[in-house]
Amino acid sequence: MTFKNKEEKYLHQFNELVAKHSWELPENTLPPIFIVGAPRSGTTLLTQVLISSFELGYIDNISSKFWTNPLMGVIISNAIEPFQDRILSDYSSNIGFTKGANGPHEFGYFWKRWFSYGKTHELTDAELKRIPSNEIQKEIHQLSSFFNIPFLFKNAVAITLQVAFLARIFPKAIFLYCNRDPLFNAQSLLLSRQKHFNGIDKWFSAKPLAYLQLKDSPIEDQIAGQVYYCNKIILDSVSLIENRMEKINYKQFCINPEETIQRIQSHCLKHGLTPKIKSVKWKPFEHSNKRVLPKNQFQKLESALQEYF
Repeated sequence: MTFKNKEEKYLHQFNELVAKHSWELPENTLPPIFIVGAPRSGTTLLTQVLISSFELGYIDNISSKFWTNPLMGVIISNAIEPFQDRILSDYSSNIGFTKGANGPHEFGYFWKRWFSYGKTHELTDAELKRIPSNEIQKEIHQLSSFFNIPFLFKNAVAITLQVAFLARIFPKAIFLYCNRDPLFNAQSLLLSRQKHFNGIDKWFSAKPLAYLQLKDSPIEDQIAGQVYYCNKIILDSVSLIENRMEKINYKQFCINPEETIQRIQSHCLKHGLTPKIKSVKWKPFEHSNKRVLPKNQFQKLESALQEYF
């Protein structure tokens, strides 16, 4: 394995050691909460707001370093600052990455333990059948069992593209679907390519199976297809998720976060989940559903999206 730096190398060695420690805990029935949505659809901001609104467990920038033993990581992080007391002070992020020890993390290495990605991030049915789902269930249930609070997870690659699989192995899980206007979602993805890769030629973030056909298309077509297929994967899973999914409109959420929080609270209560609410008063966030790209580039994205939406 190639490592980016010494820190990553030592973290991998450390995780080989802590993986050997096992926990024997009773599993409670608190279902996990999964946030799904296309990359750049507002899932990070929604995650940050929910952490400050409810008493929830989640993977932060400390516990994310314990991807072979998540419970050990969250116990250490909770000892530093209890999850129930946390109200975040920073609601910014850099293409999904947050600042500070208690900022939420996508826990990519944890999901890679189970999902062996190939050329795409969306696994086939045959690949999913080989995954030891009982081990994923055990590790995630242990988190809520130890703290007796629901745990929140967000990862646009792992969770969104494997939403049907997770709905099957967690039949009581709650799904919050962050949906954004496709044109501004696409614009944000193109801007992320520029920021992350200093250019727009390289693919950014989630690769659905359709990536294999899209990767040689014009850039605007790649991004339009990425937005479409990431959302399609979620919508195709509605029959599995049934009434466990609550749809969150990104723009409306930014304009009126209080209303969104109340809807999520009602949705959780309807399904027997009663996370305690914190006394935080929310002001509107400035949404980014506005044209930033040059007009001709923006129009190319708009035209590409018309093939799908």
